[in-house]
Amino acid sequence: MVLLGMNCQGADPFGSLAGDSEGDRLSRSHMDGSRWTGPQPSSQRPALALLWSQGDYQVWEFTLYPDGWSNRKSSKLFERTSFDKHLEPEDCSALTNLVRSLPLRSDVREHTYELIRVSWQDHAQWNSRTYSRTSPPEALVKMCKLIGAPLEFICKTLPESPAANVNEFPGPIRFASAACEPGLLLAGEGKVLLLDAYQNGAARYFPAPSLLTNHPWALAVTPDAKKMAVGTGKNLAVCEVESSKQVWQRAIPQHGGSVCIAMAPDASKLVFSSHGELLLCDLSSAAEPNRLALSIEQIHDLAWSPDGRWIASASDEGVRLWDRSGNLLFAVTNSLMAMRVTFSPDSTRLAVVPTLCQEIKVYDLASRTLAFEIPCTTDKLVASAISPEQLAWSPDGSLLAVKGLLGPVLLCDVQKHAPSAVAPLRLASRLAFGRKGTSMISVGVDNPIHNWHLQGLGSSQ
Repeated sequence: MVLLGMNCQGADPFGSLAGDSEGDRLSRSHMDGSRWTGPQPSSQRPALALLWSQGDYQVWEFTLYPDGWSNRKSSKLFERTSFDKHLEPEDCSALTNLVRSLPLRSDVREHTYELIRVSWQDHAQWNSRTYSRTSPPEALVKMCKLIGAPLEFICKTLPESPAANVNEFPGPIRFASAACEPGLLLAGEGKVLLLDAYQNGAARYFPAPSLLTNHPWALAVTPDAKKMAVGTGKNLAVCEVESSKQVWQRAIPQHGGSVCIAMAPDASKLVFSSHGELLLCDLSSAAEPNRLALSIEQIHDLAWSPDGRWIASASDEGVRLWDRSGNLLFAVTNSLMAMRVTFSPDSTRLAVVPTLCQEIKVYDLASRTLAFEIPCTTDKLVASAISPEQLAWSPDGSLLAVKGLLGPVLLCDVQKHAPSAVAPLRLASRLAFGRKGTSMISVGVDNPIHNWHLQGLGSSQ
């Protein structure tokens, strides 16, 4: 529950916000903000007071004075902490505008625990509006982020559908996986198979390359699943998937444990990380790789745009965008420790998930600005529990999926900028969407295929 109170005996920072769409009057208790309407001189009274209640055990208090926020207190059972938080004047103004933009109607029928309430005082009357935590208004989400109050979205558990029976897994868990247009490619221990996400994970088997004798440390595949790049032992090679014919190979003396690779959609080039450097290889020649100008301490992820024009790198130093020739274009962000990146299907936007996985940040590449954020905290999933291994965009652009190291999977609605569903499973592979974005598959730690149908989850579906 959020309670937002305004002292109306001085200047009204919101102007007139009269009108309660629900006809709901709050009781004048400690929790409705009336504690700030006492006999103290008006010059010492805060312009705004807000209380955030989470369950029945925790209360955060915020008091807004003319020069910003102060006196933030947290009470949790018998434990009490206190620290200060200051908002700049422009943030206070933003909070004002967000309250003004809250929807007038709130048609809510869920149980109480699924609700969130915003209340304010207009002259002598308290007004309130109640919204669903399943789909709260964007203004309310921004309010919570502005004041640092966590909003837990109500998300449904993603139901599974019957999956195909596949017995010849290269396992257990000793395989690398990569998503492609038909589904999920698995390679390891002398086996290569393709799980078709559109056909409930039905498997196709291919001959294994000669170098594929142990657990690969990296795998990449073209969108059409024609060619794959696989790293095993001290070698990195590119092979045809159907015939296992090797078309390119390079020795990597010390690959370490965190090498990541990405291949151009047309299989003409390959970029990979080695000891903090990015190396760009032309797969049509045996020439030495092009060492990109930037040396980065720890690279976590690489992504190639679907149109083949750009490469994105995610590291402790932020996200950078390169052209296909290896020239640094610009830093998408310098201040964010980025773990995973992925391009939108039309290559116009870049989604980034930070180390703590508190939200997914989506950047517009044309304007080089942050387009929007999607919170990653739900009632079934604590964001800090995710160690993000993969960030994927559905083919139709309606969903973003973030997968933890061994699960779970959180699906987010791109248009609503909100979490949509959670699959709280232990997963051994990456996840892959079907061709139309209406299905998704992954492999569990005990090797069953997990198959989900996604109709109705994305706003564009």
